[in-house]
Amino acid sequence: MRLPLTRPAPHNLQVVGRAWNRALLPGLAVLALVSGVAAGASGGPSGTASSCTVGVEAVASGGGVITGGFNGICPSPGAPGQQGFGSTTPLVPGQACSYVADEPLQFRLIGQYNSQHVLVRWIPQFDASPPPVGLSVVPAGWHDLSAYVGGQAQQIYEEAGTNDFYIPYQISGAANKQGQCVGSRQTSPCRGQGAMPGCLYVVPQTVTASIPGTGPITTTFGGYFQTQVKAGIISSLPAARSVVNVATCFFVHDMNPTPDQSWQYVRIVPVPGDAEGRYVFFVFVATITYDGTVWNFGDGTSSGVVPADNPPLPSECDSGLPAEAYIAHTYTRYDTAGFQVTASQTYSMSIDAYWDDSTGLHSTHVSDTTLPQQTATMTIPVYQEEGVPVT
Repeated sequence: MRLPLTRPAPHNLQVVGRAWNRALLPGLAVLALVSGVAAGASGGPSGTASSCTVGVEAVASGGGVITGGFNGICPSPGAPGQQGFGSTTPLVPGQACSYVADEPLQFRLIGQYNSQHVLVRWIPQFDASPPPVGLSVVPAGWHDLSAYVGGQAQQIYEEAGTNDFYIPYQISGAANKQGQCVGSRQTSPCRGQGAMPGCLYVVPQTVTASIPGTGPITTTFGGYFQTQVKAGIISSLPAARSVVNVATCFFVHDMNPTPDQSWQYVRIVPVPGDAEGRYVFFVFVATITYDGTVWNFGDGTSSGVVPADNPPLPSECDSGLPAEAYIAHTYTRYDTAGFQVTASQTYSMSIDAYWDDSTGLHSTHVSDTTLPQQTATMTIPVYQEEGVPVT
């Protein structure tokens, strides 16, 4: 959410080239009123002037007729065509004058994640010439922003990501011999408890950046997954050996992640966004999901991919033990040395990117990747038939 902060007009002051207070110019106010009445009297039908809205409108040169009907816009005073207008009279030495000086604010964070504080400092660089002296309202250095704006510190910091903030000062003084306005009296709407942040002058800034290359991000996420994943342990029922033509049940337990889990990794990559030290933070989110397990029974047969819900097992396979993946297999030949059984788990990684800049919030899908299989193994001897005890 963006704060509805706009340029405040300094209180009770006429600001040259800035916002100004009509109440301070009674002569102009009366002139505007008389002009409005005159326009209504000499113009079209009665009431036309009351429906007119002041605006910027192209003015026909030479009194030409504009066709297409009246659009309700009365041009504000200016010059026709591309002509310029405005005073050409320089300041007279000793003449009273005033100007606005805007003191920039800078912001930074301190503290740990989810426990951060916003600091602010005043930069004594003004758009006036020559710059006035001693305008800082606090000593130099960084200060806790919440001391000035209370609970709005975090919101102000977020807004500062795409806006420049200034403290406006009205400088009143007199012109020197060089025609420069040298100020000696200062006022600011930001003085006084509770004046901030409403008094601040806010200038939107363009802060954008291109999404960085995602190859290193994919490699980083994949490598991190390899350090944490566990293929688990295979057990069987019967436990030590099996026989031909009888279902042998295999189970995998201690898998990490389990089939019903999905893992997420987050990596934030800052990219320069403007010339004032701002960065656009690209948040890459990798989601790891389990696709299934491929069983190889060592006798030349395999299962294909068995999904997370697993197939039903015969009743003799009910071990009562927890397992993340399981399957039943019937051997048709024996090998007393044992068949090597493998359970290879497959995982997919999906990466999305999110970021905020001066044009709004954005997101994009980056990539889909199949991760290397994780394999658990065991060896189970299979005999021709179950031996019959001699009595």
